[in-house]
Amino acid sequence: MTHTNLDPTSVAIEPAPLCFTNFATSEQATLFENLKKDQFSGQLHFQDSQGRKSIIYLYLGRIIYQWTIDN
Repeated sequence: MTHTNLDPTSVAIEPAPLCFTNFATSEQATLFENLKKDQFSGQLHFQDSQGRKSIIYLYLGRIIYQWTIDN
């Protein structure tokens, strides 16, 4: 028997991006300290002013992989 979940509440919702005009080293350190303390699991998507994109994958607050796309 095949079961398909059609529950509309199970649809993933894209969160609104956070924008930083100056994401200096101290702000980066604070962000990652909080993610580690809260044991965050998921992805962080970054894009700089030149259009380079990076995705950082975290598991329980630890970086497990980073992927960068240069335009």
